[in-house]
Amino acid sequence: MSGAIGRFGTRVTPALGYTGFRRLWLATLTSMMGFWMLSISHSWLMVELTDSVLVLVLVGFFQAVYLAMIQTILQLIVPNRLWGRVLSIWMLGWGLTPVGMLPMSAVAEKLGTPVAIMVFARQLWRLDSEADMEELGEDTGETAAVEAVESPGG
Repeated sequence: MSGAIGRFGTRVTPALGYTGFRRLWLATLTSMMGFWMLSISHSWLMVELTDSVLVLVLVGFFQAVYLAMIQTILQLIVPNRLWGRVLSIWMLGWGLTPVGMLPMSAVAEKLGTPVAIMVFARQLWRLDSEADMEELGEDTGETAAVEAVESPGG
């Protein structure tokens, strides 16, 4: 074990001499520590709210199953030459999740969490329904509005 740690140290220590690598390493370390703190706080809150460790175990299990399934599907569908691009978009989506939660947290702060969940779930349902209608070729009302703007005299 000490041999592996020694080999790791001799390879990483010179790399930390480069400013760019050191900044990247510190940013990654800070990010991971924040993620760990967030995971622990979520788990703690779930146990406090439900008084059940079983719920925590089930949520963690199904989260792991979900992530494993998504990664497997990505690996099966995406060609090897596009793997880096697809994963960069995948990680961008994970990284921007807190930005997307800002409006929801503002509504939850003003009106309460149940109201915020209902409002945003309704919006997602509406967007999903509109996408389904567009796939089926049904008019969502936008076509008539665009035609009215493009031909004001007609």
